[in-house]
Amino acid sequence: MAGRYNKAPIVYMAAVIKTLEIPPFLEEQKTLFQQLMMKHGLPIPVEGNLYHLQFEDVRGSEPTTTKQEIKRYGYFSQDRTKALIIGGGVIEWRTTQYTKFIDVLQELKPILNTLLENIDFFESLYAEEIVLNYADLIVPYGNRSLADYFQKGEAALPNTVFTTHENDLRRIGTVKIERIVNDTTRILASLEQMPVVDKKLPIQMPQVFAELDVKFSQPLFARHDEDITSSDYALLGTQAAAICKKKLGKFDLQKDFYNLHELTSKTFKDLINEEVCNKDWDYQKD
Repeated sequence: MAGRYNKAPIVYMAAVIKTLEIPPFLEEQKTLFQQLMMKHGLPIPVEGNLYHLQFEDVRGSEPTTTKQEIKRYGYFSQDRTKALIIGGGVIEWRTTQYTKFIDVLQELKPILNTLLENIDFFESLYAEEIVLNYADLIVPYGNRSLADYFQKGEAALPNTVFTTHENDLRRIGTVKIERIVNDTTRILASLEQMPVVDKKLPIQMPQVFAELDVKFSQPLFARHDEDITSSDYALLGTQAAAICKKKLGKFDLQKDFYNLHELTSKTFKDLINEEVCNKDWDYQKD
């Protein structure tokens, strides 16, 4: 039987549709879309540019560097915990207040329908890939160690690779594993082991999901209601992706994203020590 954690460690989730290049909005489209997003509870518009550097080294000539500017539009909820990001071949729904996967789909579906119904070219826009991103903040409760939360114990933690030295001020470690599941599907898991400094927990995003433009950043919230006694904590980033060649007008969110959701769930369960996690994170059957 399915269930969920009432004190789940998840601090961020994003459902992403990667498409062919999305042309910049016309001024009238920007105004219309801003009005429509307000009706969906996203009243704060943000615009920004990302810059992608492309290097080309052709034999017999000087290497060249091309700077590509990527225009992005963001629409945020009043508390900035939810956001729709569009641009650079990406339609992305982000939330830092995750409850259940079905809730995410129920929030995104009417927004995607609004895109299709009101911005002409979206219905014919081809999706190339779909992605689910999850970020978890794993903080030990009580007298537990960080290793207690992982099925493989200390062996799962990056900092165990090297010998600890007494004179070390801090130790920060990262490990990444990518699985190619089949011809169309892959999953990446990154685990960062971070130090707790002065019993404070600086909540941050795993490197794999770091937002480069501060205007598009969102607040993160830890669901940890006890004093922190551990010396370290972990940031777990899980990203599942699948090739998905179809027009947005033919999209079925629940059907298209279901397998990725199952894959991320299984990967998470394979990593954690369920006996400890079910107790500390208050597991509840649906």
